[in-house]
Amino acid sequence: MERVITITAAENDHMLAINIARGFRAAGWDGEWQRSVGAGG
Repeated sequence: MERVITITAAENDHMLAINIARGFRAAGWDGEWQRSVGAGG
């Protein structure tokens, strides 16, 4: 079985709709966190 993997941000509704229309399905989630450091951070 061949696989194609695409990575799309969860908030990118337009690209997610294209992926769904092409037959892709969600297989997992990944997240990144960021915090500023310095004055007031």
